Amino acid sequence: MTRKRTYWVPNSSGGLVNRGIDIGDDMVSGLSYKTYTLQDGPWSQQERNPEAPGRAAVPPWGKYDAALRTMIPFRPKPRFPAPQPLDNAGLFSYLTVSWLTPLMIQSLRNRLDENTIPPLSVHDASDKNVQRLHRLWEEEVSRRGIEKASVLLVMLRFQRTRLIFDALLGICFCIASVLGPILIIPKILEYSEEQLGNVVHGVGLCFALFLSECVKSLSFSSSWIINQRTAIRFRAAVSSFAFEKLIQFKSVIHITSGEAISFFTGDVNYLFEGVCYGPLVLITCASLVICSISSYFIIGYTAFIAILCYLLAFPLEVFMTRMAVKAQHHTSEVSDQRIRVTSEVLTCIKLIKMYTWEKPFAKIIEDLRRKEMKLLEKCGLVQSLTNITFFIIPTVATVVWVLIHTSLKLKLTASMAFSMLASLNLLRLSVFFVPIAVKGLTNSKSAVMRFKKFFLQESPVFYVQTLQDPSKALVLEEATLSWQQTCPGIVNGALELERNGHASEGMTRPRDALGPEEEGNSLGPELHKINLVVSKGMMLGVCGNTGSGKSSLLSAILEEMHLLEGSVGVQGSLAYVPQQAWIVSGNIRENILMGGAYDKAR
Repeated sequence: MTRKRTYWVPNSSGGLVNRGIDIGDDMVSGLSYKTYTLQDGPWSQQERNPEAPGRAAVPPWGKYDAALRTMIPFRPKPRFPAPQPLDNAGLFSYLTVSWLTPLMIQSLRNRLDENTIPPLSVHDASDKNVQRLHRLWEEEVSRRGIEKASVLLVMLRFQRTRLIFDALLGICFCIASVLGPILIIPKILEYSEEQLGNVVHGVGLCFALFLSECVKSLSFSSSWIINQRTAIRFRAAVSSFAFEKLIQFKSVIHITSGEAISFFTGDVNYLFEGVCYGPLVLITCASLVICSISSYFIIGYTAFIAILCYLLAFPLEVFMTRMAVKAQHHTSEVSDQRIRVTSEVLTCIKLIKMYTWEKPFAKIIEDLRRKEMKLLEKCGLVQSLTNITFFIIPTVATVVWVLIHTSLKLKLTASMAFSMLASLNLLRLSVFFVPIAVKGLTNSKSAVMRFKKFFLQESPVFYVQTLQDPSKALVLEEATLSWQQTCPGIVNGALELERNGHASEGMTRPRDALGPEEEGNSLGPELHKINLVVSKGMMLGVCGNTGSGKSSLLSAILEEMHLLEGSVGVQGSLAYVPQQAWIVSGNIRENILMGGAYDKAR
């Protein structure tokens, strides 16, 4: 049963919101609240399904059930297989990515399309992951407060378990990488120098070396696969969360369309790179520690000379990588500016040709393009220097170590030198990992700050009420509305709007703009003390000067503004046709017919 209630409930930003609207018993329980969608407006005819507050959809058998099933070495084919082959893969199939083999064979025989490609796994879909991201953010806000809440901690909690497994696999990779050079390869060299050696012993050493290399390859590939899948899940959750927040906003005065497009096209990918490549720092640190210990046992204290060369190279790589990232950001800013100017020129091309302004505007675009090319060259130069460092540092470290070790007249055999070089090869891989990890973390840091804006945006307060009088279609009573919530967002309780309304008292003084982008800059409300009654079947036109509030009145009925005082009531459903022209996703004929039958004679 729907009846009048007034609840103070927590919103997503940690504050309290007075929801003075007509609500049912299934919508609010205690201090929890229902997450509204676009279909949950007061005039929506769809059924509302309550959801459990503050909890994600967790299967009754545990959230790690799918991951534990993947740990089965050779998983039998289930009776009812999942649509995604990855969900049916066992441990070796998961590590070797052999579950993709049937799909590759199918693509070789027949071309893949949307009907033959398997659907996305339910564990990687946005629905499940965005609920978990919502829950983690609400827990962070309740624990630390809205001002001190950290998006970075939420990101770490989102991938905490998988990050722990990734660290363990990285340690396993580092141990397997030095196990052969320290223990197995010296034994093989000693065995090759023996005149009469046991064949079984030699075969056993070769098999042990092969096994250590297999463990090394599988641990690294599994770490990479885990990072990739974690990044896919986080990107799906972030995109869905930001999109849900965006469509809940009453207006977009706080963010431009360009910023929103830039977030979904650029920042989301930066967050993906941060989650995917950031854990490589753990492998780099583990390899540095394990390689230092193993090199010391192989050659002695002079091994730290080579380690020191690598340590000096890491800050240099970090510095050059940050320079490259900074140059890329400047390049993207200039590129956006050039594209914006070019778009404005194309839009106003008639005016430009009328006043013969082609050359001045062409010079502006050429200057921006020239500046963009210089930044691109700078970025390419820094990237080339970083790549050169990757090839030079291992050689320099080896040469410096050999010179110092021999100058001190210390013992150096072929077996010791070979084992030392094999152990240092692990650090060669770390030199390659550092620029990738630093670039991913640097880009994601700036993206995290922009993503926090979506977290901190308050969900809108729904103020349109359901009218009790069936003869009235629309009633505004003493309604004062603004594009910005300049006053405390107190929404009056539902009123019994059964009496006849008052005549419209008109709008506020004319302003310089119509839309929310311009009207949001004003300090006062755009609509002040509006009284309006529209009966069913009535045809009504609203006229006025530019900036008098005609578009704001329509936006107020659509709940796109902030209600400061008064009430707005609607009976039944509404149909709204925007002023902007639009086309459907289809061909020209579909846009002309709009669902009608095609008449060839016309």
